[in-house]
Amino acid sequence: MSEQRLYAVPEPLYLELPSSWLPRVALSQGESLTAVKRFLGFSQQKDVDLSFLGMQADAVAAMCGLKAGVFDEAIRVLRLALSLDMRHPVLFYAEGRPRYRFCVECLAGLRTPYFPLHWRFDAYRMCSQHQCLMEENCPHCGAMVCPQQGRGNSGKTRGSQTFSSQCFQCSKFLWDMIPLKVHGIPDRLFIQHEKMRLTNGGAFVAALLTGEASIPNSDETDPGIVLPRIERMGMFASGMKSRAAYLRKKMPAKYWRSMNAGGGSLYSSQLSTELAVNASIGDPDNGTLGPSEISRKEWENVSKILNYWREGKKFSRG
Repeated sequence: MSEQRLYAVPEPLYLELPSSWLPRVALSQGESLTAVKRFLGFSQQKDVDLSFLGMQADAVAAMCGLKAGVFDEAIRVLRLALSLDMRHPVLFYAEGRPRYRFCVECLAGLRTPYFPLHWRFDAYRMCSQHQCLMEENCPHCGAMVCPQQGRGNSGKTRGSQTFSSQCFQCSKFLWDMIPLKVHGIPDRLFIQHEKMRLTNGGAFVAALLTGEASIPNSDETDPGIVLPRIERMGMFASGMKSRAAYLRKKMPAKYWRSMNAGGGSLYSSQLSTELAVNASIGDPDNGTLGPSEISRKEWENVSKILNYWREGKKFSRG
């Protein structure tokens, strides 16, 4: 690494968590994650994402040869989430370590696998695009997912882990499992009211992105007021019984048989092979949320997700 700056650093993808981006930086430099964090001035505290909030983001961008403002949107949304007067707006373990979830189908379909920040929001338990429950464990070894590992220093064999879509413990692909589709969960396990609360997780993200939220019979639109009120009303999914790890053990065998018969399992042949193009992710009408290299297919998917959130930002009581 140069004493002044890094070269050929990959840009953070749309709303990418610092804990997801930093290992990609380390891999691009052929350095350890610890060395990159030290060079960029990150503290050694357990939660890289929170550490980043206390730093000069534009200074970090300059040291990486990136333009100013490239981290602004992710920082704004994460700060807003942490400021909410809610029990657990952002995922943590009891001892303060960060927690993460992932969508099986998102990780399988992304040309460059990464963890966006809304995967750390407790209310976001169902992928708004794929309608499947977010996962927390590796399907092969059961380890809790953790993207903030040095890509060359993880896995059973040193240097075996390469992508965020791989388990840091066993290096196998996290997406190599059958997704748990919400529509396939029997009502005896998950009543319709619970499925409605899962949908509100997408509206939670939309509120943070747009800075607006609304509920029926109220003129209030400030998410700092509306979102805690919605939590107190019990309109967000919570507890063990709305987590994928719990429901997977309860699902009938016919669900897994039908998903296998219908090609529910995902394989690498489904990954996008289109050429990357320069595009600004965010509002497809005006690229204001930071440039990134993505495939055309990914651009279409991001646009669909944002449109879904914007259309669904009004919360449902069921």
